[in-house]
Amino acid sequence: MRVLLCVLAFVLMSFAKCQIVQKPSSDINSVDISQTQIGYSDIKNLYIADLKTYKILSQIDAKSDKINIIKFNNSNLIIGFDSGYAIQLNPKGHKKILIDPTKTNIIDGVTSIGFIKDKIIFTLGSTTLIIYDTINNIYKKSNLNLNSKIITTHIIGNNIYIASFDRNIYKVNLDTLQISKIMKAPNLPTTITDINSELIIGLMDGNIIYKNKTYKISKNQISTIKINKNNIYIGDWDSNLYIYDLNLNLKNSIKIGYDSILDMFISKNSQIVLWNRAIFSCDFGIE
Repeated sequence: MRVLLCVLAFVLMSFAKCQIVQKPSSDINSVDISQTQIGYSDIKNLYIADLKTYKILSQIDAKSDKINIIKFNNSNLIIGFDSGYAIQLNPKGHKKILIDPTKTNIIDGVTSIGFIKDKIIFTLGSTTLIIYDTINNIYKKSNLNLNSKIITTHIIGNNIYIASFDRNIYKVNLDTLQISKIMKAPNLPTTITDINSELIIGLMDGNIIYKNKTYKISKNQISTIKINKNNIYIGDWDSNLYIYDLNLNLKNSIKIGYDSILDMFISKNSQIVLWNRAIFSCDFGIE
């Protein structure tokens, strides 16, 4: 039986093929992909590259500020800074200020960026939620008054779920701005996503929480979780990628590079991006 399991594991892993398309260089702290471009930042600099050739198309220096997070909103790139500024960069390089701390009176770094319909959802520090209306170019803000800094967020419907460093998971209704604590994680939460509106939470100890059950995935911190079709893709801080079905049965696993998986973008030709800016294109051979 043990031999059969080993053979099965080898067969599964043989279907996964990853090739490096960008060699490692300096570490990055945020990355995102549009249909045609990839953007990544190393706190001080923002780089935008062509998604097919990975050739750098433009570069922005944050100067005295720090880039905390970047997210594509269709073809526009939204950039959140440590000063509390947030700007929008269109494909032609034109900049538009979305959040100005001199007007919001909030001198706190942007900690997350999300999207719902025609609105951009920002969190800043551990205290503020800002909803920016892209149609009317107006925003409203709400005090979160959390006890700890925000780690990650995830939007489902009209709710944003927030994980903080005190291990609490909160839900904020974006219509009423009412906040409620839904759980305290057994370990530090590192990433959140959902399957059919059911939260799946990655933890620092290598476990995930799904449907009120805890599953051991890795010996290392879970860094990112993505859902595509009938598969759950889980990356960790030691460049391991695990692929499960929706019932948490392991389908595949592969070691990608030699650094933490920062993020992954699952499609026909999936891109796996490591903290050291290495990019791998992968064919997992599964549906």
